[in-house]
Amino acid sequence: MAENILSFLSISFIMSVIIIFVFAFNALSAQWIQAKFRYAVWLVILVGLLIPLRPVVGDGLFTIPVFTISQSESVSLSEATHAPIEQRPIAATATQNAGVSWLVIAVILWATIAFAVFAYHVSRYNKFISVVNRWGKPIEDEETLKLYHAILNEKGLANKKIQLIRCNLVSTSMLTGFLQPMIILPDKDFSTDELEMIFRHELIHYKRGDLYIKLISAISLAIHWFNPAVYFMCSAIQTECEASCDEAVLQDMGEDSKLFYAELIVEMVGKKRTSTMLSTCFYGGKRSLKRRLDSIMDGTHRMRKPAYAALLFIFMMSVMSGSVFAFSFREIPPILREYVFAIDATDRSVRPVNPPITFYRAVEIAKEYIGESEGIWLDEISMDFERGQWVWEIEFERDEGKDIEVHVDIVTGEVLWVEWD
Repeated sequence: MAENILSFLSISFIMSVIIIFVFAFNALSAQWIQAKFRYAVWLVILVGLLIPLRPVVGDGLFTIPVFTISQSESVSLSEATHAPIEQRPIAATATQNAGVSWLVIAVILWATIAFAVFAYHVSRYNKFISVVNRWGKPIEDEETLKLYHAILNEKGLANKKIQLIRCNLVSTSMLTGFLQPMIILPDKDFSTDELEMIFRHELIHYKRGDLYIKLISAISLAIHWFNPAVYFMCSAIQTECEASCDEAVLQDMGEDSKLFYAELIVEMVGKKRTSTMLSTCFYGGKRSLKRRLDSIMDGTHRMRKPAYAALLFIFMMSVMSGSVFAFSFREIPPILREYVFAIDATDRSVRPVNPPITFYRAVEIAKEYIGESEGIWLDEISMDFERGQWVWEIEFERDEGKDIEVHVDIVTGEVLWVEWD
């Protein structure tokens, strides 16, 4: 479980870096890459966030050692330090009752908040639908309905039951409703040309399934509720979603139509008295207004090849995000819980500072094991984690030029194995 939690957190961190990169990329490429490609880039990241775990290719770019506490007690401290070597117990005997693991508590806390975040958005959506059903009224004007059905036929949606509602509690047109889709108009007087633009805009949202993108955004936000970058990403998705829809509406239209459409967006500016994340929004807020207007009126030729290259690059970064960090788990015996651990500056590993068997005692044990004789002298001693155990590695040299390595358990003082070179 620990490995999965750390992998999830590392992937969320890497995805944050990718999100920041995409923000910078979109800011620099707004004039030469279409909004639909910028929107597609966000969708790739959105899908990546839905998959919290990834396979690790190879050993990872960075390997991080993680030390865990063993659940079985080996020997007591007094037994390990005072009993003679030949009398020291070496088998695991007593199993500790560790209680509720902090990992379990962390998972329960994450899941509880994730459920609460998602439930909050679902609750707001249900409340919004209830308000619209109570205060909204179906549009019955024949001219408006005739225009609406004509555009439905044009879009190949004549057989779809998409309601047309007017509600005075919204200030902008929007599409919402998963089970019973509806286009909601604010209580304003729109001209026929304005209604045509609005209907085209909202029906493009419907055909592209943008409501389900909103749902996926809410799920991703719930999964990564602790990650601030995901909140900014969801706001950016809203902006690029509307901007890409603007492009689709204005495709092959002249400058006059673009100016008219921009003025229509400005007319929608107002205070939304009720809203939900699970809906589209013709006017997406003041922050996105300027960017959308600039995109509408900008006549710069858009390039496709860099857009496809950026899309592929972000996709590969998302897929490989699980291979940036790899975790190497090492078990620490419970007897070492009282001892200080320090980070080795050379290899960033963690090792005990004051183990039960000091290196002086380890040398004595090694000498007792191989026996005192001429032509053998101590060359080097170090602490290492080998074969699942912490050991003192004591190296002796002999006159013949061959080495002897004695590996002594730092807890029990047992000679675990000897290597003769």
